[in-house]
Amino acid sequence: MTLAVLGDPQAVAAAGHAAARTGERVLLGLSAGDGHVHTRTTGLFEAGVDVRPVAEPDAEAYLLICTSAGLESVLAQHRDRLAGRPLLLAPGGFAGAIRVRTLFERWGLPIPLVGETSGFPVMGSAVGAEIMIRAVKRQLPVAGLDDEATAELLRVFTPSYGDLVGSDLVTTSLSNTNHMLHPAITVVNAARIARGEDFTFYRQGLAPELNALIEALDEERLAVVHALGGQALTVTEWLLRFYGTGPDAMRGDRIIDCLVGYRPFERSAAPTTLDHRYLTDDVPYGAAAHLAVSEALGLAAPVTRGIVTTASLLLGRDLTTPPQVVQEFFDRAVHRRELVPTDHRGAS
Repeated sequence: MTLAVLGDPQAVAAAGHAAARTGERVLLGLSAGDGHVHTRTTGLFEAGVDVRPVAEPDAEAYLLICTSAGLESVLAQHRDRLAGRPLLLAPGGFAGAIRVRTLFERWGLPIPLVGETSGFPVMGSAVGAEIMIRAVKRQLPVAGLDDEATAELLRVFTPSYGDLVGSDLVTTSLSNTNHMLHPAITVVNAARIARGEDFTFYRQGLAPELNALIEALDEERLAVVHALGGQALTVTEWLLRFYGTGPDAMRGDRIIDCLVGYRPFERSAAPTTLDHRYLTDDVPYGAAAHLAVSEALGLAAPVTRGIVTTASLLLGRDLTTPPQVVQEFFDRAVHRRELVPTDHRGAS
């Protein structure tokens, strides 16, 4: 099977990982790389690979790694090639697969066999011809528009990405750990970031006191996931599931301990501007989506509201989730699911 990986710079590591696992050539959308043909992976996977930048990659299946805000633009660029083909969004953000379906219906094209994951599958970077693989998520949830689509997506993409597991759109849309971590840490460090200071996001940007804020955000998200019948794992549980094995296994009983002790996160640089995807994407298609769904269910989410409001004020623009996306999520991901009784821990 010919695989093409499209999108942002994080796509390079995902392409290298797939090539190392399968031994096959992987095509790379030019927006994702620097024009190099990549011939080797290092780090967790030492292998010779063939990862080739192509302006218009024609493949049998596609992995798309881009921001939720940029999703429509990337799809429009490649829509004729993507029509009717297997397409996995990694991550999907909030309601990513549903948004793809809506766009292809609007364009009058065959809808891709589309699904989404709850996060990036691989962490790494490229220098010249070499791709360094630093971390790979284990048991990464995958969900299509229905159970049949999910099963077929697992068949298509598991050879390239290994430990994928079937899930549902409620879980994949509402369980991206970055949506709790990035906005909270960025808001707390807003002055340093606005000044363009050079510091490490998961080391110098963290303090033990921040754990309470992130856990409060997570509790409000969990109330929503539980009410909608998704897989209600805490951020700590997701992190340990993703990274809790291998030579650099993540350890910890609290979110903060998991983050500060995980070696692959050690050099993760903080952004040098607040106008960054940690706010511009992880709020409207993350934290703000949690807030909108909470409100629709009659659940209070005061901590989440505070983060969304503060992030919007810092950037001087509205970072709420587009209402039509929230409605489509309820119409296509929730309407057939029986709502689970909740203890309304976050309710007023």
